[in-house]
Amino acid sequence: MADHRRYNSQLFPAAGVFLLGRRTYEIFAAYWPTVTDESDQIAHALNSRPKYVVSTTLREAAWPGTTVLTGDVAGQVAKLKQEPGGPVLVLGSSRLVPTLLAHDLVDEYQLWLHPVVLGGGKRLFSGSNGDRVDFRLVDSTTASSGLVILTYRPAWSPSNPASDGGRSDEFDQDRHLEGAGCELVLRGHRVGPGAADDPRRTR
Repeated sequence: MADHRRYNSQLFPAAGVFLLGRRTYEIFAAYWPTVTDESDQIAHALNSRPKYVVSTTLREAAWPGTTVLTGDVAGQVAKLKQEPGGPVLVLGSSRLVPTLLAHDLVDEYQLWLHPVVLGGGKRLFSGSNGDRVDFRLVDSTTASSGLVILTYRPAWSPSNPASDGGRSDEFDQDRHLEGAGCELVLRGHRVGPGAADDPRRTR
């Protein structure tokens, strides 16, 4: 989809680090290293920036610039957020996302709403343990195709507990860009410009 390429060409270069689950990583690693066009901003960002893949089974990461994370993933990601550089961008990775949510490691959510109903899919916030979490809208973009990109930040976060709201205890190339159902930004104290895309839609 042309809109995916246009908006991701702006988003990806702003990232300092990419964080991926194993399945998303393997899909990306099979394609993006083969794109050598320097004018392709998505490929350039993915191929030149550090990549971290979370996996208990992956033994070797052939994609240059990749580090495999095992063990205490939440602790390692928290440390990663403290390092200097641009923000950590999580692409797709629906099995990794619940861990990040459960440990309050996500600072920004970018949800891509497509004008199509598929009839089923994965729960996006399955890691919230059933608790209500409030968000505030910080940006929205509507493309000519009907794609709507919604950017939210938690109304409450460990790094900003005094923020508005609160937390309730109650309650071929297109294939490798399509389905950016959710992209997450883990900012922490990383210094860099502000500011995901799993071919399998995360809903």
